[in-house]
Amino acid sequence: MGAKKSNKANSARINKRKAIIILAIAAAVIVGSVTTIIILNNNSQQQTPQFPWLFNGAYAIYNGTYMNGNLTLGVSTRIQVVSYNSTIATVIQNLTETFVNGTQVTGSETSHYDLQNKHFILDSSYILNGTYAGEFQYNNEIRPCTILQYVQIVIGGAITYEVYYDNATSWILKQTDMGPNFNSSVEMVSTNIPGF
Repeated sequence: MGAKKSNKANSARINKRKAIIILAIAAAVIVGSVTTIIILNNNSQQQTPQFPWLFNGAYAIYNGTYMNGNLTLGVSTRIQVVSYNSTIATVIQNLTETFVNGTQVTGSETSHYDLQNKHFILDSSYILNGTYAGEFQYNNEIRPCTILQYVQIVIGGAITYEVYYDNATSWILKQTDMGPNFNSSVEMVSTNIPGF
């Protein structure tokens, strides 16, 4: 009988150890899962939002006009992403202005896009005057957009500059400038950016 008692006691100890081991493994899995969820959640909050145009070589082409009194110019510009990091995208804007006689003037400038605030960084002479909801038609599709309106004080008056940002991609759809003696407008006509 003593052997049977000893076997039952050993069997109970073994079952108790198995239960403790199973509970320890279950607790480790739960702690590991919770830790992983916390880490992933913290990482996702720290990551820059993704934009479909955030790749080197992404571009859009814009066409429009510039008018100053009797002078009207055709305007074509290409905005292309050349580099980016987690906070800023750098773009080059190549501009061509065409006179009525066919003469062309070209230029380029580098600009920076703030990925956190979803807009291009302008110099401090531009003052944000308002933000409006709007629409823009591209490829027979009406696209909701956000219009940022800026005012720049210059000698002889003020320039109003508006930028239409696509709500789905945060990319520029249209730009307008209106000053005391001129106005200009360019609209996106083609792009290699997914989502358009």
